[in-house]
Amino acid sequence: MAENALALLTYLSAPGSPLPLLNKGYSPVSTVYFAHIGGVFFMYTFTTAKILYTFLFAASLILVRVTFVDPAPALKRAGGFFQEQRKGMVAVAAGLVGTMLVPNLVALVMRFVLKKGLSWFSNPFAPLALYGPAALLGEFFSHPHRL
Repeated sequence: MAENALALLTYLSAPGSPLPLLNKGYSPVSTVYFAHIGGVFFMYTFTTAKILYTFLFAASLILVRVTFVDPAPALKRAGGFFQEQRKGMVAVAAGLVGTMLVPNLVALVMRFVLKKGLSWFSNPFAPLALYGPAALLGEFFSHPHRL
């Protein structure tokens, strides 16, 4: 640990250090870094990211509209497509709250009860094993009638 800190401090205090360039204030984001479990690493410009994300969003909207199946008249309620989307948004919001809440409760137990707060740093797959099931459990907040 000390060798890493010493190397970092030596680099940052050297004449070619990037620290003096940081006093110019905020600069807009220009690069996006994306890493996936297992060592796959991507780097692309922010402009490319905006294009990709806009295309993905538009494709998602088109897919939702194209795959919507109008229910039979006996099952139909007022509202149709937009009412179903509203219900879906509420379910997603509830699932998001649960997915954030339950893993944080697990983290509190890991830190204050088990005294192993940073043990998930031991392996790249450890967060997946520790917090993945908790996140899935929290997602069920959007399905209260199925618990």
